[in-house]
Amino acid sequence: DMADWTIKQPDRTYQFIVGASKGDDGKDYPEITANLRVKNGKSKAASSVAKYPFVLFKFPNPYGCLQVLDPKNEFVANVENGYVEIIGAGDSYAVQFNSIMTKCQNMLIPAKFGGIPIGYEE
Repeated sequence: DMADWTIKQPDRTYQFIVGASKGDDGKDYPEITANLRVKNGKSKAASSVAKYPFVLFKFPNPYGCLQVLDPKNEFVANVENGYVEIIGAGDSYAVQFNSIMTKCQNMLIPAKFGGIPIGYEE
């Protein structure tokens, strides 16, 4: 499904920014930036800020980012709850992003779909 999605993509960059945070140890941690460039079936990731992203997914902090990956939450609900802000052309792609994020969530929890949980040993 993800390969089919990338094949149909023109040259687009998806930017992800996770806001700065304070750890349980009291230390301040800087924001985390990453981007994914997709073009006609090819993709490339970088840990930087893209100059002109197609869409920016901005998370207020790592907790917000983890909430988006939590299978209990739908992507649209995460936006409503302030766990992620979508900035840019992605406004008209909310349904598509919800579908993609659901697939990502499902990859993170294979046991839910009959797979073996990560770290499981018999």
